[in-house]
Amino acid sequence: MEQCTFIDEYNALFVRFVRHIASLRFDKCLMGIEGKPYKFNTQGFLQADSNLKSDLKQWPEWSALDKKVQEFGGAPLNHYFVFGYQFPDLLNSIKFVKTHTIPKFDNQLPHLDSIIHDGSILNNTLLSGEMSFRGTPKNRYVVLIQGLKLSRKLDLEGYGYFDSVSSDIKEYSGFWYEDTPKHLYTAFYSDQECLLSNVFLSKLMTAIRTYQERDVRFDRVLTESTGVIGEPSYSPMQGISYSEDTAIFGTKIPCLMEISEQDAKAFTHHVADMLSGLVHMEICCEYYNYSRVSPVHLQVPTAFIAIESIFQSHDRNKQELLAKLFSYLLDKDDSFGELIKKYYRLRNAIVHGNKVNEKKICDQISSEHPNAPSINQILQNLLVVLAKRKWNPLEDIQGLKKQLTRQLNGTKTVG
Repeated sequence: MEQCTFIDEYNALFVRFVRHIASLRFDKCLMGIEGKPYKFNTQGFLQADSNLKSDLKQWPEWSALDKKVQEFGGAPLNHYFVFGYQFPDLLNSIKFVKTHTIPKFDNQLPHLDSIIHDGSILNNTLLSGEMSFRGTPKNRYVVLIQGLKLSRKLDLEGYGYFDSVSSDIKEYSGFWYEDTPKHLYTAFYSDQECLLSNVFLSKLMTAIRTYQERDVRFDRVLTESTGVIGEPSYSPMQGISYSEDTAIFGTKIPCLMEISEQDAKAFTHHVADMLSGLVHMEICCEYYNYSRVSPVHLQVPTAFIAIESIFQSHDRNKQELLAKLFSYLLDKDDSFGELIKKYYRLRNAIVHGNKVNEKKICDQISSEHPNAPSINQILQNLLVVLAKRKWNPLEDIQGLKKQLTRQLNGTKTVG
């Protein structure tokens, strides 16, 4: 099929529709949020006027386009798709509206033939009866991360690279329609779709979070494609179930992770080392991330889900074992082991709803362990140590117990 088969008929209908809504004042079709440029949304406009549907179908431009599409094997056009989705896509893509003003036209609008870059997308959209234009995939994917600030592009060899969010990505509808928090976005770009699984995403966020204790959040993964007017467009990647609540909440002031030029090499090395070192730690990484973004009162029990996935054991006195393992791996004294025990008892009190015991244990931690690190801070340090060991929870616990026994017998070996 030749390119732009329907362009003349489509353009005639587009021009008439734009002039029609202009005569009724564009205000009825424009939406604006928090000072962003106004955008067209004609769906509500179409629904508000019960006579408009029948009027539109009487237009000769509509009949000509509908007839030609059917002649080429397409189904009858859906007016709501064309007027409610395709036309706003075009108007917003060519940045037709910058402010909440009523554009005035002279005698004509630009012909769409000079705007539409890929006529095959237009053809396929009409013949397939689709709502919106589906661009051509470019095999590039974007992981949006909140709260990470970079001084420049940072390559992560073998995976992709970190960089700022482009203006094209900011045009993605999710940035405009949703209540997007105002703190900083950074993107991780990759052309390897096989990487972007739930497992990789949870490990990537763990790798970033264990570099510094800051407030970073995973947002979503976008798939890049080339749109009908030739500019990159973005849509959510399908098949990703890993998610984090991206709203900043809690009692602490959000703190960005800012990677300076001096820190760039250390940051990328850390992330790469953690990704390779945590290869067997899928469950741990996921729950560690959840503990970092969960409400304060749930962080301790969620962190211990991650911890117990690391040290899978049927020992009856689990808190005693964990205290010894943590102290040994982090090279800490007996006082630190007692802190781990208290955190484990705090976990039990929270899980079982024992508010009295919960308060009692919190008071003990405050009085007996002044300036004690949180369980997440401790787990952060532990993950770095375990990544160096390339820890495998299913295989390595017995060997670690033997090392611990030798240490208790005065023959500690370096792990």
